[in-house]
Amino acid sequence: MLHTIRKCSSMKNDSESLDVPDHLYVDAIKMIDAYLLRARHPNGTWNQEFLPFDMGSQRSDSTMRFILFRRRFTHNRVAAIDEAISHETSPIIDVEELKALGLNLNVIANLWMVDVDVNETDFPTSGKKRIVPKFLNRILGLSLTKQSLLMDYFLAFLEVEVKAARAAGKMDVGIKTLTGQHVEIVDTPRSFSFSEDCQVKVYKVTVDKGMTFEAAFDVYSEELAHQNEGAKIVTGFYTRQGRAHKIPKVHLIISPDNRSNKVIVYRPNSGRGVLTKTYVSSRIRLGDLTLLTSEDKIKELWETEYSLADIAFPTEYQAGCKGRHQTHFVFAGSIIPVLNKMLSCIPSYDDQQLFSVVRVEATNAPGEVEMIHSLEEDEMASSFEETEEIGDIEVGQGVALEMKSVGSSILRGHIVKEHEDGKWVVEFSNKRKFKLSDKQVAAARKLFEEEVASLVEANVLKIDAMSSMSETTLGASSKKVRKPVLPNVSEVNTDMYEQLFEEHHQGSVPDTLIGIEFSHKRGLEDEDGLMLWESVLRNLSVKMLTNGAKPICMQTDDELASDDDEVVPKSE
Repeated sequence: MLHTIRKCSSMKNDSESLDVPDHLYVDAIKMIDAYLLRARHPNGTWNQEFLPFDMGSQRSDSTMRFILFRRRFTHNRVAAIDEAISHETSPIIDVEELKALGLNLNVIANLWMVDVDVNETDFPTSGKKRIVPKFLNRILGLSLTKQSLLMDYFLAFLEVEVKAARAAGKMDVGIKTLTGQHVEIVDTPRSFSFSEDCQVKVYKVTVDKGMTFEAAFDVYSEELAHQNEGAKIVTGFYTRQGRAHKIPKVHLIISPDNRSNKVIVYRPNSGRGVLTKTYVSSRIRLGDLTLLTSEDKIKELWETEYSLADIAFPTEYQAGCKGRHQTHFVFAGSIIPVLNKMLSCIPSYDDQQLFSVVRVEATNAPGEVEMIHSLEEDEMASSFEETEEIGDIEVGQGVALEMKSVGSSILRGHIVKEHEDGKWVVEFSNKRKFKLSDKQVAAARKLFEEEVASLVEANVLKIDAMSSMSETTLGASSKKVRKPVLPNVSEVNTDMYEQLFEEHHQGSVPDTLIGIEFSHKRGLEDEDGLMLWESVLRNLSVKMLTNGAKPICMQTDDELASDDDEVVPKSE
């Protein structure tokens, strides 16, 4: 923003959106006329380049000189001053005419900056120095009208920068969203129980960062509808042919606004990104980036790169061009009790922050991510003999399944829908879903009916006994039972310490989650070749063991069982 003001840049679009009162322009012109009068000799001649004879005596002189580089604007004021002196009147100020000659908010804001000492030294327009708080503090010295205008102008610039950052997926708001054309939480999450109140889940998330030609062309068409005609970089498709490139790299470059120093760049393999206008302009000037005009050629190159990029990241399909399929591992669940220990397991690499808080919004489901398990592959479900007596199967019918747990726990559920492969999807009271064949459904129906009969015989109301979404346990109280990945372990005899605390995940998988992701950059592997997230998990497990935490695989059946229902006290 300050760079734009100091250059007195043209702002055709902004003059329509920011309502600058005419009296502010008039006040500024009077200051400019006073400067010019100091360059006029009593005999009516003007000093060279209209420089005041006492140039430098006032702190606004350097700013005034820059403003008056506009020759037509300057000659208008010189003529107005000469005419006013000859007629012994005040110089005529035609605001609209002067606007056509270059007068705008940037010009008069330069003079306001002088009044509150916003200078080049304290407020550099390049580098990483953070000057916004100081700038906002300085403008408090201006009138309320000027403050309001500058704040609106500042917010307009901020909106452009935020829009560009958000479009590129680099919006820094403390939580980074994993974005792509397809985001999916895959597989069943790994679950680690470090204590009764600390169950850490590790979710595997895949992201396709690519962008199809159709999506890119839609973005291009939308930008053309409100293209900035004064943009120095033309919005369009460009190619870049490097020596090591088998095929040209194709880019869609969007030049969003003259106020921003960045452009948005789309690539077939990586989607949205940002580059500086300076860099892009230099590449265009040197001939490295060539504007394409043939839609057929654009489509051919884009689709070729998109197809080549159908590989895992960071594998390259040609020099500098990586695959579009990224894999992330996100730690979520009740991690607060072990958060400090977890972060202390991160090695130090030149003060780099090697973790971030991320948000995942899966694109493969509108609600919960549907995890449908195979009954044969599930380690917690007991198999049962299929029955030949199938009968009529309908959605909503009750089913039952015996689980491998304390007291021969039996889960009840109901038929949800018929799957596309011809099997039936059933959901049980622990929210797990299975695909069952017709014969398996018939066996599950038979077990359900036996359960109902047993409960009715035990004086349970039939309407309650028929409830499909409840759980009964034969020979034990109603418990949820955690299932360790390593069963019946009496002593630590593995170097994969995290498995000592690992249990089988129970329940559904959310389609939205917020958690911690550790950097997956290459070069951060430990001496055993573990990625950072893996070494953090292992080192955390070692810390917990050292602090006396009891691995879940060494807990008794009673310790593994927890009350299914929370006891709610009655109100008095």
